[in-house]
Amino acid sequence: MHAGHFIHGRLDFNEINVHSQCPRCNIFLNGNLVEYTMKMIAIYGKDTVDDLRREARKIHPFNRVEVQAIYEKYKKLNTKYL
Repeated sequence: MHAGHFIHGRLDFNEINVHSQCPRCNIFLNGNLVEYTMKMIAIYGKDTVDDLRREARKIHPFNRVEVQAIYEKYKKLNTKYL
């Protein structure tokens, strides 16, 4: 499985935006966005999907503290499963 991003880029670390996705959909079908969108609406509702789209248009450069916090969070989660 891959980490399939509903909207790739600015929301890469938003956990609502990322779900497991098969390699075929993620790579060869470029994210299979029609199917992905329908699943996102079914799980979270149209308002949440619209909120993600709005959030993706905002510019938010991560500062050093934010990047370090993201790194520590996922490092901790990763070592939990090793």
